[in-house]
Amino acid sequence: MKNTLVSTIAPLDTSLPATQLPSKVAAISVASLSSLNTETFPYELLQARNYHGDEILATSGEQWWGLFITDAGFELLPTTITVNTIRDPFVDLEEGELTGKEVVTDNDSLSVFLVKGPDFLEAGTVKTVFSGAATIPNSQPQTGRLSSLSLIFDVDEASKIPIHHRV
Repeated sequence: MKNTLVSTIAPLDTSLPATQLPSKVAAISVASLSSLNTETFPYELLQARNYHGDEILATSGEQWWGLFITDAGFELLPTTITVNTIRDPFVDLEEGELTGKEVVTDNDSLSVFLVKGPDFLEAGTVKTVFSGAATIPNSQPQTGRLSSLSLIFDVDEASKIPIHHRV
C-alpha cells in the first residue's frame, strides 16, 4: 500500500506533475469539530503534546499509528502511548494539583500526529506533499494544535474513510 499524506494549510499546488502523485487516491479531510462522535467516526486523531485534563480520552498503553519524522523522511509506524498526569499551568492553581495530561510515544522521533482505529495501515515510508508553509522542519518540534489535516490513501485500501479528531 502507498501511504501518502497531504497537509493542507493552503490549497494544494495542482501544478505538480501528475507523475509525482499516486494514480488512484481518495481524500480524507479532518477538522477540529467537537460535534463528531465515535459511532459515526470511529477513528481518533491525536498529537503527542500537553492537554487540559478533559481534552482527551486516550490512556497509557494504547496502540496508535504515528506519522514520525525520521532520518528516512516521514514514516508511518505503530507506537504505544503513555499519558502522564502533569500540572496544567492554566487550571492547577493550588499546590499539588495535577489535572493536565501529557501524551508521549515510545518512539524517539518527532511525531506529526497519531491515529487510532484504521486497520488497513501498514508501517513504512510515507510520500509527502506539502502546500504553502506546512513543512515541519526536522529540528523544530511541532507545538501548535492540529486544526486541519487532509490524508490521501490509495483508493483500493481506504476509500472515503472518516477520521475523528477529539477536541
